[in-house]
Amino acid sequence: MKKKMGRPPIPKTQRKSEKVFFRATPAFRRALTDAAKREGKDLTTFIRDTLHEKLTGGE
Repeated sequence: MKKKMGRPPIPKTQRKSEKVFFRATPAFRRALTDAAKREGKDLTTFIRDTLHEKLTGGE
């Protein structure tokens, strides 16, 4: 059996963040991507920052 290449997975207890998945229509994804580009962010950072701002009231 071949060894796997790349870094081994980090144990769940040592991870700094968790993955969250959701479905979006193609049009909604394009809108999110366009908004992220306008702010100079990648999609993940844009979604994380937007949700954090919404949940904390912009703090």
